[in-house]
Amino acid sequence: IGAAALGLWDEAASLAFLYGLAEAIEERTYERAKQAVEFLHGRGHTRIGFLGSWRDKPGTEWPNSVQRREGYRAGLKAQGLECSPAREGVTWASARNSRDLVAKMLEAPDAPSALLTFSLPQGAGAIAAARARGLLAPGQFDVVSFADEGEALPDPAGHAGLVLVSWRELGRVAAQRVLQRLAGSQEPA
Repeated sequence: IGAAALGLWDEAASLAFLYGLAEAIEERTYERAKQAVEFLHGRGHTRIGFLGSWRDKPGTEWPNSVQRREGYRAGLKAQGLECSPAREGVTWASARNSRDLVAKMLEAPDAPSALLTFSLPQGAGAIAAARARGLLAPGQFDVVSFADEGEALPDPAGHAGLVLVSWRELGRVAAQRVLQRLAGSQEPA
């Protein structure tokens, strides 16, 4: 509003677009996490875990990781499943770090039988940890991983599901929201 009031229309349009894009990303990542829980529950899993990612140091989680965790928890609630802190973790977005954390999670008496991971490398690490314990992945242990466009999967074998976040689609939704806002509508795209 401030940029528009000053007659800086290019800046105002850029800010509106970026705001719309950020909002679209948050909504999509939250909804996709809920859908991932529904998918895993549909495969018969009732103990579903979540693996998020640190941003630049322990204690600072990526904002989209936080959104995915919130969607994961909402998905558990929607499916009538228990949300257990013992089935949640945050680590670096690498296969090695994730393998080590998931190995610890799988030692618990109430270990997850499925996992929603922040990234593809984390999903690969989770599968490696499950296989090291003799679990069939997929089957006895399923993983749904988020993937940023262009991210390479270290070990594609065993992913029961994959949630891709298309930047082109997010841009389309963001642009649609900006146009709706300019037209005076607050309805979601």
